[in-house]
Amino acid sequence: GAFKFRGALHKLLCMDDETRGRGVCAFSSGNFAQALALAARETGVQCTIIAPHDAPAVKMERTRGYGAELVFSTPAAGENREVAA
Repeated sequence: GAFKFRGALHKLLCMDDETRGRGVCAFSSGNFAQALALAARETGVQCTIIAPHDAPAVKMERTRGYGAELVFSTPAAGENREVAA
């Protein structure tokens, strides 16, 4: 838990303003999704999480509660990268 948040926060703080301004995107269905969403909220960065359609509802609710936009995908090969683009 805490290591994921600290890592996400550190990465966001190391980004320059232009890069942070583009926002962040990650593929996750759990703890890292929550950690990145919270770190993004704390630094004012837009965050999009791409998660499988069957991700645990409680984790997705918490992720959304931290301010992330959620995009659900199916496990089809290559679909996550297409969604992120």
